[in-house]
Amino acid sequence: LEGEDWTDLKHSERKKRDRILNNSIVLKLIQKSDYEAFKLPFTNLGIMTTMAYLIQRWNIFPLNQDILDHLEKTTVFIPLYVFYGFRFQCFAFAGQHVFLHRNAFKTKWINGMVLFFIVGTLCFEFGKDKRVMHKQRHTYTNNIDKDPELTSFYSREELENPMFKNVPSSRYSCFK
Repeated sequence: LEGEDWTDLKHSERKKRDRILNNSIVLKLIQKSDYEAFKLPFTNLGIMTTMAYLIQRWNIFPLNQDILDHLEKTTVFIPLYVFYGFRFQCFAFAGQHVFLHRNAFKTKWINGMVLFFIVGTLCFEFGKDKRVMHKQRHTYTNNIDKDPELTSFYSREELENPMFKNVPSSRYSCFK
């Protein structure tokens, strides 16, 4: 089954065929805990804070100096800054997605509070609006009239093409 394209199958059919882990492992992984849910974002924020502190402490922020005179500082700063940006984007996107499903915390009201105030602020979006849109995405996946993700990114002509798949043709196709 390796290399098969299952994008045209219903989700319920795919679920049975493409699960890599057995049910006992999946059940352990989906256990909810308020402690674990708080631990993950605070660990991520701790890493990001440490990186920002190190950039400041080591005085390697290149805009504070002449970049060419401090080339060694710039070469340390650039990978740190890229990693910092990547951590921030993953934190914001993954956090938002988990809270849209309201399954990060065991306690439901904490999910709502964090989604609407914290994650919504980091992503510059309103949590409730995004949650409704995401629910529609899961309800009408690949329905060209109702899936908000498709109608936001593709033209009607592309969507009506029988060869259309909402999967990139290559890892670089988004740069066309």
